[in-house]
Amino acid sequence: MALQVLSNLMEASAGEEAHEKAKAVLAAWQHLKKHYDQFYFLDPEGRLRFQWHATPKATDAAATKTIDRYWPILQRLTPNQIFVSPLDLIEGTGFSLAQPVLYIGVPLYQKAAPRGVLLVRYRASHLLNQLINNCNLGNSSCLLANDQGYWFIAENHHQEWGFYYPERQQFTIRNQYPLLWQQMQRRPRGSLFSPQGLFIYQAFFPLKANYLSADRATNSARDWSSTRWWLVSRLSDTQLAQYNRRLHQEFLVLFAALSVFVSGAILIIARDRQRKEQLRELLKSSEARFRSVSKMAPVGIFTLDAEGRPTFLNQALLDLLGVNSLEEAEQQWIERLHPEDRDRVLKAWVACQRKRLPLNERFRVVQEDGSSRWIRARIIPLQQSRGKDRFVGTWEDISQMIQQQEFLEQARRAAEEASRAKSEFLATMSHEIRTPMNAIIGLTGLLLDTPLNPQQREFVNTIRLSGDALLTIINDILDFSKIESGKLQLESYPFNLCDCVEEVLDLLASRASDRQVELAAHIEPGIPYEVIGDMGRLRQVLVNLMGNAIKFTQGGNVTLYLKGMPAPMSQYEFMPSYYSYWFAIQDTGIGISPRGMARLFQPFMQVDASTTRHYGGTGLGLVICQRLVEHMGGQIWVESKTATDPLAVGGTPPANYDSIPIEESGSVFYFTVKFLVNPRAISKESRGVGHLENRRVLIVDDNATNRQILALQTKNWKMHPLVAESGPKALVLLQQQALPDVAILDLQMPEMDGISLARKIRATYTQLPLVLLTSLGNTLPESETALFSALISKPVKQSTLYNVLNHLFDKKPTTVSPKPAAALSFEDLKAGLPPLRILIAEDNKVNQMVALRILEKLGYRGDIAANGLEVLDAVQRQPYDVILMDMQMPEMDGITATREVINLFQQLNQPRPRIIAMTANAMESDRQLCLDAGMDDYVSKPINLEDLVRALRQCHPLQTPTT
Repeated sequence: MALQVLSNLMEASAGEEAHEKAKAVLAAWQHLKKHYDQFYFLDPEGRLRFQWHATPKATDAAATKTIDRYWPILQRLTPNQIFVSPLDLIEGTGFSLAQPVLYIGVPLYQKAAPRGVLLVRYRASHLLNQLINNCNLGNSSCLLANDQGYWFIAENHHQEWGFYYPERQQFTIRNQYPLLWQQMQRRPRGSLFSPQGLFIYQAFFPLKANYLSADRATNSARDWSSTRWWLVSRLSDTQLAQYNRRLHQEFLVLFAALSVFVSGAILIIARDRQRKEQLRELLKSSEARFRSVSKMAPVGIFTLDAEGRPTFLNQALLDLLGVNSLEEAEQQWIERLHPEDRDRVLKAWVACQRKRLPLNERFRVVQEDGSSRWIRARIIPLQQSRGKDRFVGTWEDISQMIQQQEFLEQARRAAEEASRAKSEFLATMSHEIRTPMNAIIGLTGLLLDTPLNPQQREFVNTIRLSGDALLTIINDILDFSKIESGKLQLESYPFNLCDCVEEVLDLLASRASDRQVELAAHIEPGIPYEVIGDMGRLRQVLVNLMGNAIKFTQGGNVTLYLKGMPAPMSQYEFMPSYYSYWFAIQDTGIGISPRGMARLFQPFMQVDASTTRHYGGTGLGLVICQRLVEHMGGQIWVESKTATDPLAVGGTPPANYDSIPIEESGSVFYFTVKFLVNPRAISKESRGVGHLENRRVLIVDDNATNRQILALQTKNWKMHPLVAESGPKALVLLQQQALPDVAILDLQMPEMDGISLARKIRATYTQLPLVLLTSLGNTLPESETALFSALISKPVKQSTLYNVLNHLFDKKPTTVSPKPAAALSFEDLKAGLPPLRILIAEDNKVNQMVALRILEKLGYRGDIAANGLEVLDAVQRQPYDVILMDMQMPEMDGITATREVINLFQQLNQPRPRIIAMTANAMESDRQLCLDAGMDDYVSKPINLEDLVRALRQCHPLQTPTT
């Protein structure tokens, strides 16, 4: 842009606007180039066409004088030449000193025609300071002079610029330092030591090859080689004297220090000699001790030099090699190595030598009689050894240890073989026993369908129940043998924890009612209930533990508690989310003594092992529970106390856990499991509180545990519970408190039962909805049923209670059902189902119980087969219309059993039973696998009632020759 402005100034018609624009551009340029303060433009005739000053008040006298002095040189500049004037001074204003300046001229051409000259003034103080800064010799003075010897920069400012000030003309190098000047004329670079001090100088040329300057006296042109400056560094005689004195002092100090050092060195050498003598003596005694110890050592000890030649061998090593001297050992040790081990040992020894790495090898040495000994050799390189020894090592005879290891390995293999034989024997015997037992149970089922008198029916029922009990024992043995042999595999499928707990309560409700035991469950709200895992195995643990609690409790309480907390599985958000669930089963039974606690979780052992024990069992239930819990990533433990013994703890409790207090006697079995939270499922507990929020509920129950659990459940639904332990206290609460929105009454209570309490409440509060909690098997006449809005059978399931209460406030009921809603659903579902003979193929005993219970509610009686082989036996023994086939079973799986059944009936030329798959594998590919194998339908686990009924409706009774 600056060149464009200059070209505009060259035009003859350039006016004031072009001048102002040029000044603005130059002002911006000077802001970047602060050392340039004046600008002139001359036409080819030397006329001043344009000028600019960084200081507005600057005069033009100096400029005119400069133009006149140097114009003869400027007008002859060629396009590639630059003019640099000699250093000049401009007088300062006020108290400021004179400043050195340079004038720099550049010719301007346009199409090879001269258009003028550009001339700028440069303040040279910056240039001189840079030159001086390059001269750094400690305390010396840095001086600068021109080729005539006049000082640009001197030690005294009054001696500078002698060519400009007449009164300073005598201050030159020639006059002040004549010896230096003479040497400078001979050599352009060097040093001089004189009475006036030490001088170091150098000549240099400030201009480049295409630069021109001017002679100050004649104003004639001078090329770059005629312009020379001198850079001088001077150290005065006074400074030299001070420097010499300092050097002398330092020399004296160093000499004194050296003297002390030499004296100390002499003392150290003397002491070192004495210490070396002592070390020699110690070395001799150490070597003597080493050789003495080596002689008594039971292992071979040796040392080697850098080439691997032995320098010492103790007697034990000579005996191992069967030689008498070191020389014999050196010649024969390689030959004594067993041929199968020789190459390996030699390669390891070469690596030890070259890489200086320790050696640790086992190998055999052949004796003179042909026998072999096992040797363990260790060699360690001596990293800082200065003697001839470079390696030290040992040989140890480990033949006896190898023999013991071989013996132990044989014993281990024998034990494993015995364990496998035991497991195979148990599985075989269990299968051989199950086959006739299945026949007995199946045929008794057929017999129960025929006309029998009461005594005959009782006998047949006894046979069937005894067979079921024997099958339970066999199932325990099979489960235990499967776990012990490592063949137990957990399934993984989605299920709901609440449904699992409530199914267990359903399974055990009848047994608890027979023993007058109150069953209850409390599930912590807010935890994930939709999980992925093996619901069947979890249900097996719960049934076993709660069944034991019921067995050892008469007329008390059995309560299940469930809590959860996140398991610390991964710190990354994208990893699966696991939850650790904590179960506790508390009973108020007889408890376990500290002596009996030691027998828990031991196979085939019971707390009471006497011949007069009151309770039966195989002693395998708790062991199976412990193994299953451990397979599910948890642990199991128990707290218990009797009426006479203190609290005892058994199992494997964690370091810190929540404990449930035991008042008089009883037990609490705890266990934890880990499940993967189902990320795609919507929990049933996400339904909210519906119409229950801020409702007042009266709970009347003589059982404190039931009251507590009902109160906690209703609070979780944002209700306000009022509790009473008897009918009279409930009536008092109704008189003292505001009328509740609903009342929940227990049927069996002392003093005043639920029916009597309901009549008294109805006499005063006719519109108050009442819900009755009945025990299993209790039936009420129509007149008593009419007192209540709903009936719920114990044990109370959380989902059932929620649905009943929510329905009460959703709309007023017009009729009262004497049965719970779940019973109605079974009645509706089983309506129209065909009469079918059903075989259940399932190896898990709890899953067998669940399937039998569901079929029983649908009006069917089912038979059990624990694997595919038993299925083949059963269908050849008696006819079946439907087979519910599990996919994963021992001995023969469901897929193989299905193919075998189809082939069997094809050979018999008879219609085969309809086969419905029951599996935890819920993927479409697994469904297709079942259908490809010949199965007719598919039901996923956990069994959905509607899906099972749908599949059964498609079945028809078969008319076979044995029907």
